[in-house]
Amino acid sequence: HDRVAALCRRPDDVEGAARVLRDSGLVVLPSLVAAERVESLAAEALANFERCRLALEARGIDLARPHNSAREPASYRELAAREDYRFDCRLPIADDDLCDATRRAERIARLASTPDRPGTHAAGNFGRYNFDDDGPLAPPRALVVAPLAAVVSLPGAAEQALHADTPHLFDHVQLPPHYFNLFLVPDTPDDAGQTAFVLETHLLDLCARLTSDSTNRLDAIRPRLVRPRLRPGDALLFDARLLHFGLPNRSASPRPLLYANIHAFWFRDPKNWDNRCSVFDPT
Repeated sequence: HDRVAALCRRPDDVEGAARVLRDSGLVVLPSLVAAERVESLAAEALANFERCRLALEARGIDLARPHNSAREPASYRELAAREDYRFDCRLPIADDDLCDATRRAERIARLASTPDRPGTHAAGNFGRYNFDDDGPLAPPRALVVAPLAAVVSLPGAAEQALHADTPHLFDHVQLPPHYFNLFLVPDTPDDAGQTAFVLETHLLDLCARLTSDSTNRLDAIRPRLVRPRLRPGDALLFDARLLHFGLPNRSASPRPLLYANIHAFWFRDPKNWDNRCSVFDPT
């Protein structure tokens, strides 16, 4: 509880929130969004998932019973199978009224990704004219906030393996973050699970030390393990290089986790967001 409390900052405390995000790898933003709006967005996400599920079921792919399917679940433009009973659903969710909330999260992420002072040779970064137009000493550009999507964990979804959502760009130097995830959750039963994180593992040297011995890895990460219990309307913003894992869904209901990617304008994620075939294409 104390570990999680230390990660909480008011959404209007941009500098404080950015500092926690930069140091720990995540920050919790209480009441960033109206709770009732999160509930309606989650209902829409589940309806989107059901549309995809029914379209695939008509072709002999049963997402709820993958081992009994005529064909294994695969990844599509609108739906990606992360593992049995856990799916990333990307059908559009009507999130236009979240602009104020996502703008606040973007400001926090942008400040966390901006070094405290310019590099010694910042003036020599002349190629920024090609990308930023305003040249090497211009302020950083706003980050891109991607459309809202959802990870849906069905009853029976197991605990995920420990992982990070994106690699470091280079492994010989610790660079500022370039890719963040913003999480929102509706009201769910305790046994539906949420997400666990290992604090500070977005830092290369620490992550290397904690994961070097696979036999004692759990003992190494336990002192830094947190499982924030978000309430509807709370948000969690984290560096996508941070180690984390989804908790099992032992409830009788699907668990939707709403998320938005926030990233530098040049960043692309070809693994998770490429142009696969559509769930709704019968061919």
